[in-house]
Amino acid sequence: MKNDKFEDIIETEVLIIGGGLAGAYAAIKAKERGAQKVLIVDKSYVGKSGCSSFAAGVFTSFIPEEDDFDFWFKEIVNHGEYMNDQEWLGLHLSEVYERVREMDSFGVKFAKGKRGEFIRTPGRGEFKNIKFYGPQLMEAMRKRCEQNNIKLIDWVMMTDLVIRDGRAVGTVGFHCRSGDFKVFKAKSIVVTTGGCRFKTNLSGHRMTTGDGHAMLLRAGCEMMNLEINQSNLAAANFEMSGPGMNMYQGLGAKFVNRKGEEFLSYYDPVYKERTTLRMFSGAMAVETALGNNPFYIDMRHFSSEQVMLLKEVLPLPTKALERAGIIIGDKIVKQIEWLPIGPCWGSYGGGARINKNCETNISGLFVAGDASAKMAAGTNEMGAGALPNAAVTGAIAGRYASEYASEVGEYQLDMDAVGKLREETMALFNRRKGVDPEHAILSIQETITPYKVAIIKKEDRLKRALDQIADIRSTVIPYTYAVDPHHLRLAHEARNMALCAELFLHAALMRKESRGIGFREDFPFRDNVNWLKWIILKMSGQKVLSKTEDIPVERYKVRPESTITEHPLSLAGKSRGLKWE
Repeated sequence: MKNDKFEDIIETEVLIIGGGLAGAYAAIKAKERGAQKVLIVDKSYVGKSGCSSFAAGVFTSFIPEEDDFDFWFKEIVNHGEYMNDQEWLGLHLSEVYERVREMDSFGVKFAKGKRGEFIRTPGRGEFKNIKFYGPQLMEAMRKRCEQNNIKLIDWVMMTDLVIRDGRAVGTVGFHCRSGDFKVFKAKSIVVTTGGCRFKTNLSGHRMTTGDGHAMLLRAGCEMMNLEINQSNLAAANFEMSGPGMNMYQGLGAKFVNRKGEEFLSYYDPVYKERTTLRMFSGAMAVETALGNNPFYIDMRHFSSEQVMLLKEVLPLPTKALERAGIIIGDKIVKQIEWLPIGPCWGSYGGGARINKNCETNISGLFVAGDASAKMAAGTNEMGAGALPNAAVTGAIAGRYASEYASEVGEYQLDMDAVGKLREETMALFNRRKGVDPEHAILSIQETITPYKVAIIKKEDRLKRALDQIADIRSTVIPYTYAVDPHHLRLAHEARNMALCAELFLHAALMRKESRGIGFREDFPFRDNVNWLKWIILKMSGQKVLSKTEDIPVERYKVRPESTITEHPLSLAGKSRGLKWE
C-alpha cells in the first residue's frame, strides 16, 4: 500500500481535480482550446460521484429569445441580497444558454416539445427551469470526454497541491483501492471538487467533503463568502432521501408543520412554497424554536401526469419513494417527513475567490463549480445555481487553463516538498491504533449541524462551536488511523471537513448582520450601510488571516438602498410569538 519512490509521476498539461459537470466542462474546453494532454482525476468514478451525478432534473437558464435580460439580472441580484459580483453575473447570463445548447449536442437528454424547443417548468421564484432526464447528464458528459481523448483516472483522492515559487505545479494523493501514493505534475491545474457538504444524508453529499476547499486553503488560496452556507432539504428517512426540491416546489408541493399549517406564507408571503432554500430552512428553524416541528411535504394532490413526470425526470428518488410505499402507481398517497440538512457550501456557498478567468491568487491554479465562491450568485440559488454555475465556470476555467499551459515556461516539482506531503498523506497507515475516522466525522457533524449553529446563529454559540472544532482538529484529527485505503479516504475527509468547519465558523463570526442564510440572532438586521462587504479568508500555516472588502456597488447597474432593515426571519419569528434569546 505504499510507494517509496516517485518513478511513476503522471505528467499532463491541464490537470482537473474532480469529475462532475464543472470538471467535465473544464476538460472539454481545455481540449478544444488546444491542450494536447488533459487529465481528469476523481476520488470515485468520473460521472458517478458528487452532486452532478444526482442532479435533480432541472437546469435554470436564461434563454435570450424568451427571457428579459434586465428582469433576470435584477431578480438574481435582489435575491442574492447584493452580494453578487454583478460583472460575473453578466458573464454568467451571457454564456449559460450556450452551455445548454452544447450539452444537448453532447447527448444530454433534455425534454423537448414538438418543434424541438426546450420544455421549461416553474421553479423557485419567477424563474423557469429547463427540464432534463435524471442521472444521464453525467453519463453523457463522461462519454463526451472519452470521445475527445481526455484521460480519466478514477479512484484517486487528491490530498494536497504542490506549490513552487508561488505557482501550482502538481498534486499528490493516493489510490482509494490500492492505497498507492500518487504524484501528478501539470502546467495548469483546475480544482472542481464541489463544495463541502459534511456528508449529509442527501444523495451526492457523501463524497463532497471539502477536499478542494481544504487543499486550496493549505496552499494559501484566498477564499470568499465562507459564511454564506446553504441548507438543503430532504426526507428525514435516509432511505427516501434524494434530490428534487426545485422540481417539487415548481409542481406545487405543499409544506406543513406539526399543526398542519402551511407556514411558509408567514416568512415569504410572495413566493410561499416556491421560496428560496435559505428562507425555507430558516423558516423551519424558527418553527422548530416555536415547537412546531416536525415538518412534512404533501404531494398527495399531484395529478397522475405530474407523478409520471417525476418518475421520468427523477427516476432514483421516485424509485425510493415507491419502495417506501409513498408512491403507488401514479399516485402519491402519503406525506413525507421533511427537514433541512446542512450546513454546506453548495449552490451559492463560499469557496475560492476567482477572477473572470476563474484563476485564483496562485499562478496556474484555476477553480470552477461549487469549489469556487459562486461570484455570480451572491447568496442566491435562483438563476445562477449549482449546475448552471458549474457549466459556465467549468468552461471558462478550461479555456484559460489551456491558454496558461500553452504559454508557461519549463518547471519542476519540488521533490523535497513532495516527500513531506507523502509522509503526511500516508502516515495514517503506520498507526496501529487511534481514533476511528468515522468518529471524527460524527464529532464534526454534531458540532456544526444543530440549527442554532448552522441556521440561527449567535456569537456565544458560534464561539462555542469554534472551540469544539479547534479541539477536534488538535486532539482528534491527528490521531485518526487507517487500516485500509477506505479508512484512509475517510480520515482525509475528516481532516478536510474539520478545516472547512473552522473557516465557516470564523467567517460567520465576522459578519455582524443578517444576510441570506447568515441569520444572526444578535444582529437581526440586514445592514446595507456597514456590511455590503465580502469576507476574504486565507491560511498562513495554522493561522487564519481575514479581511473585508467593500462590494463595489457604485460601479454596478443594480444598486441597493443604504438602509438597515430587520431580517424577514426576525420579523416572522416575532409575529409567530417567538421570543428571541
